[in-house]
Amino acid sequence: MGKMKLYYWTGYRSVRCIWLIKELGVEEDFEFVKLKPNGPDKKALEDYAKNVHPHGTIPALQVEGRNPVVESGAICLFLANKYGRFGPDDDHVSDYYNWIVYTTSTLDATLAVLFSRWYLNSSVYDDATVEKTLDKWKASLDFLTKALADGRDFICGSKFTAADCVLGYSLAWAEFIKQQNLFAHHPVVVNYLKRLYSRSAFQEALKYE
Repeated sequence: MGKMKLYYWTGYRSVRCIWLIKELGVEEDFEFVKLKPNGPDKKALEDYAKNVHPHGTIPALQVEGRNPVVESGAICLFLANKYGRFGPDDDHVSDYYNWIVYTTSTLDATLAVLFSRWYLNSSVYDDATVEKTLDKWKASLDFLTKALADGRDFICGSKFTAADCVLGYSLAWAEFIKQQNLFAHHPVVVNYLKRLYSRSAFQEALKYE
């Protein structure tokens, strides 16, 4: 079997996948293909949309003999299962799946609105939508605080899992926006993110070129 091919762009949701690959220590199993969304290489983007990802977004994983995996959370789930590492203990299976799906469906959609308005200075979303979205974000942090409130180091207890890669990227994205302190009054979440930042694989993935 040939190398798996990960399509990525620096700073995008592909950070989750690169982070997990680095935690696994299996970079030699992958070909990393850097592809800029809406970039100048129109032919490469057309081929990618035709043969890999129907919407042309990043990331995607090609595995020989399989259909492409085109969602960052699904890629992380696939890799953790393939290598038999960074999955949950039996007591935290529900946390594992819940936080991966919740992050990629709810948190990412929430952050996309705030990022568009506050970082890109886009007028796509009006003030009422932004305020409603901000309320949703705060409720999400309350939910995450409750999940971490029993003193657990990671989202699935004392064990680092692929769910931390998925969730940690979104929290780093929120911090990157910077226009407002999206973590105000949520010290438990702040400390959790600090623990994730202390992992060298996360730092390397965030800077991956």
